[in-house]
Amino acid sequence: ANDSSDQQPRRLSLFMTNNDPKTVEQKEQGLRPKGLRLLFVGDSTMRYQYLNLVYFLHTGQWMDPSNSQILWEGNFGSPEEFFTESSRILYPHAVCDCFRPLGSQPWEGTENRYFYDPLLDNVVVYVKAYGHLSELNGRLLPCIYLKYIKTGEVNQFENGLNTEINVNPKTVSNEWHESLEHFITHTRIMDGKAGVEEWLTPTHVVLGSGLWPSDFCTDHNKRLALFEMLHSKGVTPIWKTTTYTRNHNYPPSSNCAEGTDYEMCVLAGMNGCFDVSWTSSIHARHYYDDFHFSEPDVYRAMNEQLLGILGYLPNGYTLIDVESLLVDEELTEEQLLEEERLVETFFEEKGIN
Repeated sequence: ANDSSDQQPRRLSLFMTNNDPKTVEQKEQGLRPKGLRLLFVGDSTMRYQYLNLVYFLHTGQWMDPSNSQILWEGNFGSPEEFFTESSRILYPHAVCDCFRPLGSQPWEGTENRYFYDPLLDNVVVYVKAYGHLSELNGRLLPCIYLKYIKTGEVNQFENGLNTEINVNPKTVSNEWHESLEHFITHTRIMDGKAGVEEWLTPTHVVLGSGLWPSDFCTDHNKRLALFEMLHSKGVTPIWKTTTYTRNHNYPPSSNCAEGTDYEMCVLAGMNGCFDVSWTSSIHARHYYDDFHFSEPDVYRAMNEQLLGILGYLPNGYTLIDVESLLVDEELTEEQLLEEERLVETFFEEKGIN
């Protein structure tokens, strides 16, 4: 409905001519977790962490700078191209219930992503939400998309990428706990005659409000309602703290981020707090802009930390050396000035302000 005359054929051509899973090298299954049931709810940083993780689950290898284009929407000419390529590269295990009106902002529209590998029994889902005050949009019916993947109907669905949603409800509720309760209840595969064929309910939900407006900072009842609903469904909440900006701080407009993280981690408990405060030391050259990481190993480190929290790191797994991503605190003043000059040059060459 919102495609220009040439965008849709270009998008379909991109998907249909490159959807052979052999276009992405796949390694042995030994290093990949099995039996994951995971739901991510959050903003664009959470989305890129999700894409990094499911790429590993799909291929058995982590992204490197040569194949990590989908970790930055700015690498694509339009939202349609980004939605298409980030689905194609995960073919046949992923679909994207994605729609963004022309000229709108990234936090508008719908972006709910589904990854399902029946062989390794991994189900990982992402629901877009920019802060608690952001509604969870879309059809919010994972039973539809999970079945598309299982029955091999992914191509049919991809033809509708960025098509406006005409199926109700577009929005279940403007409260996270109500929308997520609806979503979790429908995380299953249905058989038209036999009813529920297979339950794929998440065991864990990774939540984060990032630098966006959130009532979680000040409203204890809203925090409690979310956690109580998840516990009532047998789902363990994991609160991800806010990643730091390129300047190693939070903008003044986001003065509630630390308060929200503290309160939610108190509710989540020691094993439910996904603390990424180490991102305060990520070197500036590893950012695309003030908020998003250009180095895929940053997302890899986050995902290895998360898998460790969940107990899904395979035996014999070797973690990435996070120290290689951090600022060297022993640099002299002259070296620091040279580092700043190199970073400025890097962003100028990339055309990033």
